[in-house]
Amino acid sequence: IGSSIGSIDEGLRAFFKPEKREVKCEKCFCETASQITEITKLPKALLLHLKRFIVDVAPDYSSISYSKDQSPVSSDQQLDLNEQSGALNEVLASDVDVLPPKQHRYVLKSVVNHIGSSASCGHYTADALRTDHSGQREWIRFNDSFVSRITEEEALDHASTN
Repeated sequence: IGSSIGSIDEGLRAFFKPEKREVKCEKCFCETASQITEITKLPKALLLHLKRFIVDVAPDYSSISYSKDQSPVSSDQQLDLNEQSGALNEVLASDVDVLPPKQHRYVLKSVVNHIGSSASCGHYTADALRTDHSGQREWIRFNDSFVSRITEEEALDHASTN
């Protein structure tokens, strides 16, 4: 996820994109191959870690610096698996058992945010979707000892820019 990738779907497509490898086959002597990565079993819970820190290494390896990619990333409240569209469907192995679509809907439940301009300093907060005993859902922000109610829009907007 970075300045050239602005959404979760784009990030999934980039992560699972086939990669060319330089290898030598002992049978056919071909010198290139394509490596494919795919999801072979759908998890109950899907955890996505957006790596927003950029590591810059000097050509002679004498120094390493870290920066933070602050470009926005769009995200919906849910990630659906359906046959018509969606990156999640595109990265599944062909033999994955797909149950009715409603059972393969991943709903955003929490977001951890890094607030700060660099990798060397900043502060972490967490936003979580809570369901109370009556079934009412609300977003809660955890910021050290300060806990507050927020809107869904605030949770998604905060997640897209941090």
